[in-house]
Amino acid sequence: MRLQIPKSRLLGVLKPKAITGHGPKLEEALASPIGTETLGKLVDQKRKMTLVVSDITRPCPTQRILPQVMHSLKSSGVTRDNVRIVLATGTHRGHTSAERRRLLGEYANSIPHVVDHEMGSAQFIGTTKSGTRVSVNPLISDADFVLAIGNVDVHYFAGYTGGYKAVVPGMAGKETIERNHSLMTLPNSEPGVIEQNPVREDLEEAGRMTGLRFVVNVVLDEANRIVAAFAGDPIAAHRQASKFVDNFAKVFIKEPADIVVASAGGYPRDINLYQAHKAIENASHAVKTGGTIIVAAECREGYGNTIFENWTKNASTLDEIRDKLSKQFILGAHKTYALSKIAKRAEIIVVSDKMAEANPVIFKTFRKPQEALDYALRLHGQDATILLMPYAMSTLPALPS
Repeated sequence: MRLQIPKSRLLGVLKPKAITGHGPKLEEALASPIGTETLGKLVDQKRKMTLVVSDITRPCPTQRILPQVMHSLKSSGVTRDNVRIVLATGTHRGHTSAERRRLLGEYANSIPHVVDHEMGSAQFIGTTKSGTRVSVNPLISDADFVLAIGNVDVHYFAGYTGGYKAVVPGMAGKETIERNHSLMTLPNSEPGVIEQNPVREDLEEAGRMTGLRFVVNVVLDEANRIVAAFAGDPIAAHRQASKFVDNFAKVFIKEPADIVVASAGGYPRDINLYQAHKAIENASHAVKTGGTIIVAAECREGYGNTIFENWTKNASTLDEIRDKLSKQFILGAHKTYALSKIAKRAEIIVVSDKMAEANPVIFKTFRKPQEALDYALRLHGQDATILLMPYAMSTLPALPS
């Protein structure tokens, strides 16, 4: 993305802090897991292994992690015939054969049992304190051991990705996901917040019911390279990974800007607007009230969710979205609600040649970044200030407390 920006207007470029020295390497993490024993001790005599891995909408380099995980399992006497790999699609679509190969490498064909999670197959296992009826894929509930692989990044209402989030919502039924996501409207359901975050607390309570006992969570840099790995207990390992993310993802700013220009970070982060929306969320923390957010995102699959698309295109006012969702929480519509909350205080522009149809009540579209910026500069005048966020998905702007 190339832009001509008046130097006098540029407040700065916000991106994750440089990582001085990498965190634990993958082999180190597996050899010294956090809060639990090694896989060699945990999986001894286990017959049915279920490996939960991220789907195509996530940047997790599973194909680079699987060989070492499989080596650890093989050393413990687990054969490939006893391993089931389930792609944690949550509410997302299934995968093509090419996508499975991209995600899993040679294991896409050498593991006999590789399947996508299907929400309709989920079976009820219990109810959380907040009233979430927990249903999960039977390949979890009937397994002797469950292990999940994923990456940890800032999440706009669950605090961070990773940990038990691999199974709830990743491997859960529709009712479970809907109820858990409905908690996003409560206080503390915010990016970078774990303690007293109602969404995170609920999904972790649900996750404990599923039997997930071991996670391999990696942290990625802006080029999706593994810079740290944390393995072990789904809570303890995840907390260490989250602290690592927080140290470089949270970037303090002196003041918000009139215009924030951000990139979702390329495929698969911008595979559709459903995912690229997270870049808009992070950028919203750096913009002034009444300002403009410009996010470049390819969105090759358009909106990425039919309900999200219909609610977004058909909304006549921002308050209407809030009022409708307060009467009945609907998955997909929650993304429209999240966008509407941002649109109440700042204009949203999506730069994409795949998103020609937009509802100006919520956002506008431009095909070229420079055209969008020129429009925003005319709107805000000669004194308008600009912040750039080239890796918006992995950058959380914050004002000093």
